[in-house]
Amino acid sequence: MRAAAIALMVVLGGIAVPAAVQAAPSVPHDAIATGNSPNVIQVAGGCGPGWHSVRYRDRWGYWHRRCVRNSY
Repeated sequence: MRAAAIALMVVLGGIAVPAAVQAAPSVPHDAIATGNSPNVIQVAGGCGPGWHSVRYRDRWGYWHRRCVRNSY
């Protein structure tokens, strides 16, 4: 029973070993340093295009941040 459990852990551990996959396209280092990467869109505050960040205080005095549309 113990040998079967160890064998099962070895098999599951072998499955869990990540394969060599490419999570993002490779970009030359100089493109990142100069900011000329066409696949990266920088947005202010992390809200996305058409949105902006608003800070507000709740009734207990804690500050929070949320994203609202630019029409507000």
